[in-house]
Amino acid sequence: MARSTAFAATIALGLLAAACSSWPDPKSFGGQLQSQGGQVSAIGEKWSKGEASLKVGRAMIKDGEADVERGESRVRKGEAKIRNGEALIREGEQLKLQAEQEYRQFDASRQLPGAPPAS
Repeated sequence: MARSTAFAATIALGLLAAACSSWPDPKSFGGQLQSQGGQVSAIGEKWSKGEASLKVGRAMIKDGEADVERGESRVRKGEAKIRNGEALIREGEQLKLQAEQEYRQFDASRQLPGAPPAS
């Protein structure tokens, strides 16, 4: 029985020593590495998040540049339509004036014979 008690005590001390050694000693190199593990992991996650942000940001810039190009193209087309519309308005106004003058001349030439001239 004394043997089994001594054996049990030896096993208990071994388990206790193993349990205590699972906690890192911050003064040891291994303990420092273990404590840095969480920090290094956080740094890695931050880097990965930054890389993802770069990817999304670059895609947004590319899409934005394409939007700007399409927008500038639409502005150029719109400005051309405005210029063409203004030219048509000027032409239309000129045609109306000419038509009115031609009508007045036509109307003046239609006087009845012997009638006094229109004033």
